[in-house]
Amino acid sequence: MKHKEKFIAKGVGAGLVSARKERGITLIALVITIIVLLILAGVTIAMVVGDNGILSRARNSKDETIKAEFYEKVQTELASNAMNTAIGDKTEKSLGEILLDMQDDGDIKSYDRKKQEIDIDGNVTVSVVETVKKVGDGKWLQAGTLITNGDKKIIAGEKINYHSNTSSTIVTLNEAETGYKAEAEAETEYEEQKISLKADGETDGLEWIVIGAEDGQIVIAPTTNVTEDDEVYLQGKIGYENGINVLDKISSGYGKGTGAASARSIKVEDLNRITLYRPEKTGNGKPYASGELYEYGNEVTYSWNDQTNPYYKSTNEKSGYLTYSHNSKFYWYENGWQKSEKPTDSTNNTITTLKSTYYNYRPESLTDDSNPIEEGIDTNSSIYKGLFSGSDWEHYWLGSQYSNTMAYSAYFGLRVVYSSDC
Repeated sequence: MKHKEKFIAKGVGAGLVSARKERGITLIALVITIIVLLILAGVTIAMVVGDNGILSRARNSKDETIKAEFYEKVQTELASNAMNTAIGDKTEKSLGEILLDMQDDGDIKSYDRKKQEIDIDGNVTVSVVETVKKVGDGKWLQAGTLITNGDKKIIAGEKINYHSNTSSTIVTLNEAETGYKAEAEAETEYEEQKISLKADGETDGLEWIVIGAEDGQIVIAPTTNVTEDDEVYLQGKIGYENGINVLDKISSGYGKGTGAASARSIKVEDLNRITLYRPEKTGNGKPYASGELYEYGNEVTYSWNDQTNPYYKSTNEKSGYLTYSHNSKFYWYENGWQKSEKPTDSTNNTITTLKSTYYNYRPESLTDDSNPIEEGIDTNSSIYKGLFSGSDWEHYWLGSQYSNTMAYSAYFGLRVVYSSDC
């Protein structure tokens, strides 16, 4: 018994000693294991959330996919716009106008015109320059005052080294083009007009600035009048209908210079591309004039309705009689409706259908007064001083027509820039 107990006691003691030795080795291994795990965890975390980690690469991949989809949408809009322009269905829109439309439609979150940045979805932002590099295909595109092509950038209003070949050019306008006759002449006689174009290199010659991009090419304009000591007269129905052709004819003499493909008159669309004014959204358009007879784009049919004054009915559901009291048929001539005999055939009582395209705005405020509701262009900018400040002329015609449909009458004309209004 004693031997047995001794054996057991010894065994217990040996067991205890053995247990102490195993516990010491485990602590060291545990420390080493923890250190290894920490290292592995650090490596894993870096691989997952680091600058070049799995999550970062996944996020970058997602961002690139979002950008690619955005660029594809812009390319589609540009192609669709070019097609509509080619068939004469619509006026060409600039990249800036397309981006504003995409903002309205929810295709992008916002377009910051001052920073020239596009927030695609609230998380992914690209610049206009970056966008043009992706979709420009070697063409000049315009977003407000920014005109860019790849890494090349021009701010509207910058001077350009252009020399026309015009020298003592005389443009002759005849009666069939202008409809103009002098007051002293007989009513059946029309006066021929001779317009002198300024020659390049004269002391009071033209200074050219970039105003935009059209069909992928730079558009330039002079900061002074193209005619010298001459005024252009347009009159009546002929003058209105042919006014744009007359202005383009006068301008065409400057399309023969170095690097110029052609020349035409400045259009209101050129100014809208610079200011990013949209008549269907602001001013005399919507929402300001929504529901009014003169609402931009509203079509109004004028007709005789067995009454003294012509009757009008429009696509925006306005109807009534013109308030001007006349007892004869109206037709367009000079500045508005004029009289002729009221038609006796009651089956042919429609006078005409007009689409309201009138609007006016200040370039700095994009409204018809000095209180801005949207941001226009800086009055200290070169483009403002070149086109809107009237530095050496008070006003000039644009190669764009308008018609204004009112409840008392209707009138037509060519658009005009007056100092700081257009």
